[in-house]
Amino acid sequence: MGEFRQDLSYSVKHSKRIYCLLVSAYTMIHEEEKFILADSLKTMDFRVLLLNRDSPFWRAGAELFIHHRIHKEGVLDIEHYRAQCETAEEKLKTTYHAEIGFYNDGAKWRLYIFDDRAFVSRYFGPPESEFAEARDGPVVAFSPEHPMYHWLYEEFKRLAPTEWKSGLPKTLS
Repeated sequence: MGEFRQDLSYSVKHSKRIYCLLVSAYTMIHEEEKFILADSLKTMDFRVLLLNRDSPFWRAGAELFIHHRIHKEGVLDIEHYRAQCETAEEKLKTTYHAEIGFYNDGAKWRLYIFDDRAFVSRYFGPPESEFAEARDGPVVAFSPEHPMYHWLYEEFKRLAPTEWKSGLPKTLS
């Protein structure tokens, strides 16, 4: 986590944009990924795609997340977790001026896309594994020179709400 944290912090300070594809932003607001929340985000093109909380994928993931980890922190039911996710969303909008959108596909990737790099890690859940958070898996970074950087950006654009599509850059390089 140390190298990832250092590299991500560097990109936050040196980029004009950050596009995130997340399940809920819970760990970004309430836990260890708070380090991402720098004042510089307030002047960036900061967009966050969250898994739609009305999606069956969200509910299934939330139940696993509660059961495997956050029940130890006193979050015992899905409505409490949903409220925490709504708080995270509101804080991103009001404090950091993030544009928030929602997607409905099953969460496969956690993405942080900047001008200089795209960071990606994989979400795991049934049927391919019992449960694993993206934060606990390997994180890979791709520079704009690598084709995966552009593929990941295309994945972000594919899941983006219709109203964002015309405002997103055609490419990031």
